[in-house]
Amino acid sequence: MSSLKQEKKIRDIMVAIKQFPAVKSTSLIKEAVCLIQKAQESQSPDCGILLVIDDTQNWIGVTDRKMVLRTLGLYLENHICRSGGEVYSDRAPPFEPGLFTECCRLQLARCVEEIMYPREVVIIGIDDDLPQALHLMTEGEVDSLVVVENNEPIGVVHSVDVFNEIGRSV
Repeated sequence: MSSLKQEKKIRDIMVAIKQFPAVKSTSLIKEAVCLIQKAQESQSPDCGILLVIDDTQNWIGVTDRKMVLRTLGLYLENHICRSGGEVYSDRAPPFEPGLFTECCRLQLARCVEEIMYPREVVIIGIDDDLPQALHLMTEGEVDSLVVVENNEPIGVVHSVDVFNEIGRSV
């Protein structure tokens, strides 16, 4: 008789897909931000992910808070480099007044498809195990994975869910 505890599968910790809103790939990033905020208000703070669909309602990827923040951060960094600003490794550089607002205005007018994680990067099978999820999250630098069964999205697993399982194992 084995003394090893049965490992949990993704199906054991995922959240049903119906709890996550979808956004068209051609929608503006500002629309995605509004959808994420609305979902957070009505559900939980961990609901920072949107499914991205094409014009025929096919799921083609995801976007999330992290990707929106990364997009804004990269724009600000590029702005500093283009303007000949110093590179600050130990602290944030001083930004000119109004730069953040201008950055938001410009970047939020782009399309969601420009900042989404493609489907191939964020999928995991329902019967995969937690080490596989951990590997995919770290390799793809993503906080959430879409759980698929028969190639259809059925749930989402977040890094916090995997982290909580790590905590339960100690």
